[in-house]
Amino acid sequence: MRQPMRETILNLWYWLVDRFWSFPRYHVQHVNDRPDVLAGGTLYVIGNAGHPWEAAMRCPKGCGHTISVNLMLDVHPCWKLEEHSDETATLTPSIWRKHGCGCHFFLRRGRIEWAKP
Repeated sequence: MRQPMRETILNLWYWLVDRFWSFPRYHVQHVNDRPDVLAGGTLYVIGNAGHPWEAAMRCPKGCGHTISVNLMLDVHPCWKLEEHSDETATLTPSIWRKHGCGCHFFLRRGRIEWAKP
């Protein structure tokens, strides 16, 4: 199969997964340790006593991998977590898996916004 056709089919597949099988919004759940199995639609904020050090979620592209980002300001790279009153969150900057499925997205107010290639 030619590469452009393969990419088109994969993009269509991920669009369908995102629209029909994934969760429309990610909600924050504070935990002391990262769970072994991550639920879809949940952004786990890992830490204790109001001091988060990691955020983790299941890959929204459907590959099944865990995405975890550092929230500690003195360790790089690091992401900024902004929690909202509706139990959603925004992570900045974007998240880009350079291995595996290669997805690149923003998490804004609990919604996945795919980065344009």
